[in-house]
Amino acid sequence: MNSVDCELTSANLDKFLKDAHEALDAGQVQASRELSHRVLKMAQSLDDKHFEAKALLCLAHCGRMLSHYRRIGRGHSPHHACLCRHQHGPQRRGCRSRSTP
Repeated sequence: MNSVDCELTSANLDKFLKDAHEALDAGQVQASRELSHRVLKMAQSLDDKHFEAKALLCLAHCGRMLSHYRRIGRGHSPHHACLCRHQHGPQRRGCRSRSTP
């Protein structure tokens, strides 16, 4: 990678990370994880410790949100069923929601 490519990539790290945070705020945890992981890999290739740390922090926040969604699922609320369908699609693979009678 030449210096121009590195410069362009470094300039985009902040935008990708901002997009990851916006996706997380919108409840799109998987999209946020993918963007954060992309930032992490790019930061590692550039040896940019600052953005590596920020990407890891965002990934940790994604994990915390997934854990929160799982805890909600233990209550088997209708809200969880909606979140589960949003995260996993209509088949709700991997979710243990009880069906409502």
